[in-house]
Amino acid sequence: MTADGVSPTGPSTSGPSSAGRSPSDEVDVLAVVGVEPVRRARIAAQVAHAAGRALFPAARLGMALDPLDEARALVPWAAEQGAVVELPTSVDVTALIAAFSDGLLTSIVCVVDARRLRADLFGDQYLRRPAPGGGVEHVAAAAVLVSQIEYASAVALEHWQSLPPVDLAQVLDLVGHLAPTAQVHLWSGRPPAELGGRDRRPYGAAQERPGWVAILNGDPLPTVPGGGVDHLRFEQVRPFHPGRLAVLLEEVEQGRLGTVVRSAGLCRLATRPGTPLRWEHVGSMFSLLAAGDDGDDAAAIGQDLAFIGYDLEAAALDAALDRATLDDAELIAGSSTWSGWDEPAELSVEVPGLGRR
Repeated sequence: MTADGVSPTGPSTSGPSSAGRSPSDEVDVLAVVGVEPVRRARIAAQVAHAAGRALFPAARLGMALDPLDEARALVPWAAEQGAVVELPTSVDVTALIAAFSDGLLTSIVCVVDARRLRADLFGDQYLRRPAPGGGVEHVAAAAVLVSQIEYASAVALEHWQSLPPVDLAQVLDLVGHLAPTAQVHLWSGRPPAELGGRDRRPYGAAQERPGWVAILNGDPLPTVPGGGVDHLRFEQVRPFHPGRLAVLLEEVEQGRLGTVVRSAGLCRLATRPGTPLRWEHVGSMFSLLAAGDDGDDAAAIGQDLAFIGYDLEAAALDAALDRATLDDAELIAGSSTWSGWDEPAELSVEVPGLGRR
């Protein structure tokens, strides 16, 4: 679906605009994302105006069956002017990167309300968005927000002025751990000049921006004095016992091991020894996703997980994770025994395109 005629925020895809521009395959694209539409739209307009870029707002893109296809069709008309694309909340940020992996996308600005960041990451709201195979799927708003922050090249923090210094330090420390390569801007209504610049490294298909990826790679993370954010990497070759893992997750949710805001990585369940799983957790939301069947044997089964949070009891968390893996007798018993164990409902695995199994 494309828009008819000429919009005040961007030209039509049906031909040259009234300003005489022609479509171009070389357009610098800056995307603006965020889970709060009003704030996101305002900042997208401010960035576009300050940088002299054409603006393609979410209100326009959201009318299309596929907002990313619509964005791809519209941005060539921005030509050398460059484009600001405000994405509807329903668009997954990794799908955005994939759609523009040809080098056009140079910046992703994530709009965050500093007052609500912690509450939003621990919220239980769900958003509706088109499912990859058709229809509609429901996704946790916290998962959408944390992904937007992690893949951002810049984070625009609004309403930071009302926070006490210690609370602001906590917010800055958390953002730095979630998105260690992102520039953080304390938003005052006037975009910094460098935000709309065109000298950034383009986004490609492979991304190592998220803080949890940096932890698994052994890369250092920025810290803010007084922020109180810690991180932990857990490595273990033994698979998790499903029952004890469920108990551990309850301990984490209740804050007995510190306030775990984000954890992610790869893991194995003994009941699914041949299936590597992707561990996804933010706030109170946890899921396991099938990462593919690689036919590994028991020697390759293991965990590699990153944890980010406030006041983590690192030693206690590491020990609790160890206790959730198989002990010596269970490991020796082998997969024929493991397959007979029950899996708690909260450990159901989501298979892309097939739902939970």
